[in-house]
Amino acid sequence: MNKPLKEASKSYFDNQSISDAQFENIEELVRGLDVSEPKHESTPEEPSRRRLGMFSLSTAALVMLVALATLVFPPSEKELSYVIAKEVAKNHIKLKPLEISSSRFDVVSDYFTELDFSPVPSGHFNHFNVDMLGGRYCSIQSVTAAQLRYKGADGKPVTLYEVGYNKDIFGPLPNIEKEEGPAIYYVNGLEVQIWIEKGLLMASVRS
Repeated sequence: MNKPLKEASKSYFDNQSISDAQFENIEELVRGLDVSEPKHESTPEEPSRRRLGMFSLSTAALVMLVALATLVFPPSEKELSYVIAKEVAKNHIKLKPLEISSSRFDVVSDYFTELDFSPVPSGHFNHFNVDMLGGRYCSIQSVTAAQLRYKGADGKPVTLYEVGYNKDIFGPLPNIEKEEGPAIYYVNGLEVQIWIEKGLLMASVRS
């Protein structure tokens, strides 16, 4: 059953939060605006100056409103990356049977003949302490992808998703080869990292 608009809106905003760094940025922005009342005796020009002061105050309020709206409602590109994070986390939880089982990356990579790319080892993912188990076909945003499955040092499954990167479909994402850190999300207790590497969108999911 859908909640009334007022109740749904209150519930949404109650769950929004602003980090200390973001709040400091807003304070810095507002401090740069002079919204103080002019301190002098009344003159014939006083009404105009008061109007100017009120205008400055309104401008400061508008700037704060825009800044807060930007924080509460992130740009659509960031929303898309979070949608991708939720999708790969959901696939990770399903843990469907492997279509190819091998501890060798080349053997697993050769299995994916229906892709328009070949899965490649990831320099970023190689820092994870994992052992390869195999792989299977899957999809990200309806685009056919490779799901490579590993076992972590704690025995829990770790998945790496690879798909040809298309900015029009997946939006802008951090590129590891440009020394940009991956986008990191936490979904249902899982850590999801998303990045671009070797022309591919890669996403890892682990506990």
